[in-house]
Amino acid sequence: MMPPIWMRIKIRGEDGKGFGLWLPLILFWPVVLLFGIIGMVFLVVASLLSRKARVITRSIPAMLITICRLRGLKVDIQDGNEVVYLEFA
Repeated sequence: MMPPIWMRIKIRGEDGKGFGLWLPLILFWPVVLLFGIIGMVFLVVASLLSRKARVITRSIPAMLITICRLRGLKVDIQDGNEVVYLEFA
């Protein structure tokens, strides 16, 4: 499994004018990884101090799987002439 690398955004208003934007998510993943490592330290300490250690430790793989499953997700929202389109690639 691999997390999404690109996010494509298209927005078109009522007048038919709009814009498209490609965001390279691959540039954000090192920052997310850094915050994830810091968060893991707090989760380990919290799970050692708490009685809900199993719940906390089981949620970590679920979050990673959810992020990796975003790849291929397409969201197309239309309201009259207004359109918002998101795609994770």
